[in-house]
Amino acid sequence: MSLTAEEQNNLLNNLRAKWTNSNCLRCNSNNWIVQGVVQQYLASTKDRGNGIGGEFLPTGVLICRTCGSTELVNLVVAGIVKGGQ
Repeated sequence: MSLTAEEQNNLLNNLRAKWTNSNCLRCNSNNWIVQGVVQQYLASTKDRGNGIGGEFLPTGVLICRTCGSTELVNLVVAGIVKGGQ
């Protein structure tokens, strides 16, 4: 799954509005890019372990253009994708 240019812009705008400080924690710049590919992390549970069929967490990757620091953002919580996609 990929994020459209509009979804990438929405993610950046959403985070700048919600984060109390949208500056990079490493270099203090505010120069982020969004990786266009959604990362899918498999949620591990006590009952199911790491088996296939668990819940997936759609995650956006933000990269600081100044220093390369990387942040992961849950795209459902950020309102970019609906749960279950």
